[in-house]
Amino acid sequence: MALAWILFLGLAGGSLAATPGSVSAPAFQDNLAQRLRVCVTCHGEQGRAGPDGYYPRIAGKPAGYLCNQLRYFQNGQRRHNLMARLVAHASDAYLMEIAQYFSALDLPYAAPLPPK
Repeated sequence: MALAWILFLGLAGGSLAATPGSVSAPAFQDNLAQRLRVCVTCHGEQGRAGPDGYYPRIAGKPAGYLCNQLRYFQNGQRRHNLMARLVAHASDAYLMEIAQYFSALDLPYAAPLPPK
């Protein structure tokens, strides 16, 4: 019975006394900032592009364009394994919300590098 109660508390979101050295994960908040955390890992904090130049700039692109690109990853028209997995079960509203966020970023481009 005690084991069943412990399992119930764990599944129900209850907590038991923390043991020394244990760290609890921060609570997930279903908000735009939380959703964007995975995007900025590759595309940068402001959607400017990754430091290695591999991931494209998405800041300031039209929302419709960005949303379509996400849908193309979702349906296999564009191929990138990680992107496909990230958007596989996302709704159109969710994809559009992300696209609108990055579309609204009006950031200047970096100055060009001097020629060598």
